[in-house]
Amino acid sequence: MRVAQGFRGFPELLADRAERHPGRQAVLEISPGEDRAVRAESTYAQLLRDAQGVAAALSDRYPAGSRILIVHESGVSFATAFLGCLLAGLVAVPAPSPAGYRRQQSRLAGIVRHSGAHAVLCDASHRPDVADWLAANGLAGTDLLVPETFPAAGDRAPASVPAARAEDPAYLQYTSGSTGRPKGVIITHRNLMSNVAHFAECVGAGEGTRCGGWLPLYHDFGLIAHLAVPLFLGGTSVLMAPSVFLRHPVRWLTAVDRYDLHLSGGPDFAYDLCLRKITDEQIAALDLSRWRHAVNGSEPIRASVLAAFTDRFAAAGFRPEAMSPGYGLAETTLAATLSPRSERPVVTRVDADALARHRFVPLTGTAAGDAGAVRRVVASGFWSSERGVVVDPHTAAVVPDGHVGEIWVRGASVSPGYWNDPEATAGVFDAVTADGTGGFLRTGDLGSVWDGQLYVTGRIKEMLIAHGRKLYPQDIEDVVRTAHPSLAAGVGAAFRLEGNGPESPDEIAVVQECRSGLVGSEGAEAVAGAVRRRVREEFAVALAAVVLVRPGTVERTTSGKIQRGAMARELRDGTLRGVVLDSRTGTASAMPSAVAGPAPDVAPTAGTIA
Repeated sequence: MRVAQGFRGFPELLADRAERHPGRQAVLEISPGEDRAVRAESTYAQLLRDAQGVAAALSDRYPAGSRILIVHESGVSFATAFLGCLLAGLVAVPAPSPAGYRRQQSRLAGIVRHSGAHAVLCDASHRPDVADWLAANGLAGTDLLVPETFPAAGDRAPASVPAARAEDPAYLQYTSGSTGRPKGVIITHRNLMSNVAHFAECVGAGEGTRCGGWLPLYHDFGLIAHLAVPLFLGGTSVLMAPSVFLRHPVRWLTAVDRYDLHLSGGPDFAYDLCLRKITDEQIAALDLSRWRHAVNGSEPIRASVLAAFTDRFAAAGFRPEAMSPGYGLAETTLAATLSPRSERPVVTRVDADALARHRFVPLTGTAAGDAGAVRRVVASGFWSSERGVVVDPHTAAVVPDGHVGEIWVRGASVSPGYWNDPEATAGVFDAVTADGTGGFLRTGDLGSVWDGQLYVTGRIKEMLIAHGRKLYPQDIEDVVRTAHPSLAAGVGAAFRLEGNGPESPDEIAVVQECRSGLVGSEGAEAVAGAVRRRVREEFAVALAAVVLVRPGTVERTTSGKIQRGAMARELRDGTLRGVVLDSRTGTASAMPSAVAGPAPDVAPTAGTIA
């Protein structure tokens, strides 16, 4: 197999794969129906021809470098449209369909305006809805095209695939991130090829590897791990609709089994959802012994979920070493680190009090038994100075191993910056350490290196301070879920109440989803009281507010990351919806009957899952 250095971009790579493996399956799309049959598929030769047809049609209309929004469903049509843009020298802009929640529709309109998209590509079945959305948002002047109606490649296809320049943008990855406004990350052809090669090397994936799953292709995780990696390896990409997984999590693992997927992944919540929704009878029908790489990333990875998933699905042949925690972000194309193949995930017990003082102190032997607060932290893979450094975020001085600081990343996978946003680019990219070493990306994430492994511990902007101690919001959120059975399956957000001066213990609030069917006769007030007691016992913190809300209320990014800043603003502005009880007023609202049903397991944005 020729490696990334042999090609300047995906156009050349696709042509090579089509020449060497013309009849091999390239992309396979699973039907959302109960039969789970193949709905569409494309060989490498057909994928190249169809992508060339798209490229020819778009090249007739738009000059090189034009931005083209792609809102296809995750499947063969998306792959064809995306690759067609790259073949034509255009800049693809993967995005979710506007057929969703109002917030998503508004965000998508912002992406069209910010990117300066010349056209929107969609499936024929979605054209009426997309046209209505464009008109409703004052974007009727934007071209709306359906690649299915383009002429076949035939004689119109270019005789040879044009060579992509490594530094040219291949696509824009719009991300809301965990904090801040959405930004368009520029991913060049060099970034794409480098990261795909890095990803494949980290997990030890070889030629012909079959990858896939339910992650949407407009998300960097899905686009790279489930489409670009298998095409790079000359393998097969197997895709299913995200909504199918969210309704029936077992369908994901059934696809891994039935379609012999070697690599498939998702955020931490996906593994937790499988734990809670898949029955023992369903597990008995699965064979997961061939699943080599169960990649886990895009949000904080909980050691408890790793252990529980590994233990429960061992009955289906799932091997502990198959679990592959990783760390990455859109600005690094996708993967910055990944746990190596054939090794069990590394989970380290550390002193939680020391961690609050930005020290990473592992507990072993008698020390672990005598320790007070303990936190189990999952390693995200091997780390080296070539890959990046951990620095003091205030001084930019590199900190030694065992100290917590901001993670800075460098390398060929790092984006050159944000589209049409020089101010944001200057604040994040080309950072320089105190000793004058430059070329780093400031991630905004906190972490530490220990024994050659990178441990991600939180985000700088979301740190909470109580009695001079720094607390991680995810630690509080984890504890809140244990306070009462009605909270166990819900999503929560812990954050500082804004506008009250310097931070203090009484300025930390929690918004937590609650299932009415499990509240009990004592009512929501008793649940809120249980939350206060658990947080006080665990962290010696008195919460200023406990707000219980209906399932599906807590907002998350499309990668499943909790949007704590957005929840804080909504609570402050009085726009928080679905409130069942607000402890600040001491009043409770009646829980609607709709809440008593099965709780949504992710926020609306993740339901169409950045």
